[in-house]
Amino acid sequence: MWHGAIGSVSACSIFDDLVVVDEVNRVYPKSIRCPSAGRRVTRVNPRVATFVDADGARGVGWMVLPSAQGADGFITVLTCRPGGILTPADCDTIVADYAARADAPAGGAG
Repeated sequence: MWHGAIGSVSACSIFDDLVVVDEVNRVYPKSIRCPSAGRRVTRVNPRVATFVDADGARGVGWMVLPSAQGADGFITVLTCRPGGILTPADCDTIVADYAARADAPAGGAG
């Protein structure tokens, strides 16, 4: 998750865990807001959070932080933007389904 900071920025867009904020601020000289501005985040559990953006987009993030034992950590983000054939309710259903499966004991989203 820390390699190239791409994962840390994705994690920061949803999660405000201190280790994520510290990593992003270490890599980027200007502070980046964690989570993203205009995003309403609901933490489902320590590894899963759902969000709704000011523009109506909805999504979910699943994160496993890097470990002291050297594991890299993981971040996945699913975003659904209502429009066309997708309604906000459709996106809410997609996000809820992904969130329910993301941290399942059988292996999670990664």
